[in-house]
Amino acid sequence: MGCDSYRLNEIEKSKVVTDNIELNSKIRLAKLSHYNTSTCDLAVNEKAIITEVKFESSIYDKAAYRLTHLPNKQFVVDFNPKFVSAQGSVADKKLDELMRNKTNKCFARANEFMLGPNDEVITLRLSEDREVPSFLVLVEKTDRAYAHQFSTETNCAALVHEYLHRTGLVDEYREKNVLDEQGRPIYNCRHVGPEDSIMSNHELRANQTGNLILPVVTLKGYSPTDFGKRSALTFDPNDSNDKQSFDAEVERFRQKYKTEVVKVEFKDGGKGLHKSLLTAAQFRAITSPRCESKNSLYFMCAANAYRTTYPDYTAEKFALYNGKLGELSCVPAPEQCKDPNWAVK
Repeated sequence: MGCDSYRLNEIEKSKVVTDNIELNSKIRLAKLSHYNTSTCDLAVNEKAIITEVKFESSIYDKAAYRLTHLPNKQFVVDFNPKFVSAQGSVADKKLDELMRNKTNKCFARANEFMLGPNDEVITLRLSEDREVPSFLVLVEKTDRAYAHQFSTETNCAALVHEYLHRTGLVDEYREKNVLDEQGRPIYNCRHVGPEDSIMSNHELRANQTGNLILPVVTLKGYSPTDFGKRSALTFDPNDSNDKQSFDAEVERFRQKYKTEVVKVEFKDGGKGLHKSLLTAAQFRAITSPRCESKNSLYFMCAANAYRTTYPDYTAEKFALYNGKLGELSCVPAPEQCKDPNWAVK
């Protein structure tokens, strides 16, 4: 989150669609158009263009998507990313195509598990339709992906997590890496969600969802060793990139024991703990973004996700990303936000 992030932010100020209106006492800001009914849910065959600075204190999680409600409990979420190179210019055709292919592959894997509590289904898609609000993504190698920055090497679980920020979902983990000038983790107002939420630990959630694969490697002179159960979102043995990464993992294992590989098997790992990558609360927040009656607890708890009480963290970076410094404080939240289940039910 250095100079490149500042540059991207400045580009976003001028190019990203941000037409916001205030809802829920400055806790949730959203623009919803194309509604033809007075109900809070979209009717079948209706759509909404949603551009949202979700919370007054944060612009990290600016939502930008088109939501369409189709028959048979189907929803479509369209994104329109504009990929930017590390030099700050629009990505060339080759890089743009590479990132779109990667995103489409990850979405195809994830869509099998984008399920609601009552058999609803979300389909994630890329769209270049000018109606769909755009946002910029800096394509640069990074140890940690962000909603505004990831790389060609970002894995599918992380990539889906970052795109879900564009639907308004917030981080639910205890921040340990973004520190103030005294070395304290900022965002100390954040209410933590369950450990196995995709917005808390995307790798864990992915590897607990759907049908699982169990890679087993046998080295000469040793008993078979399982390499941990993996979901279809994180691992496909027929995918060349996944296979290359897995082969490197096996090679490190082989070198450790200074022997040779006898056999590699991909066994049925059974079913994961979850059918969906999303909790019921997350699904509702995406598909019913104007329904305060359905989402009030999620909205109120999520409002503190990017706020801090540390007044000394007044660097330009924080001011740039988080608005007025005088607003650095936790907003009131119900007692239920202390229970990680605020992000579940």
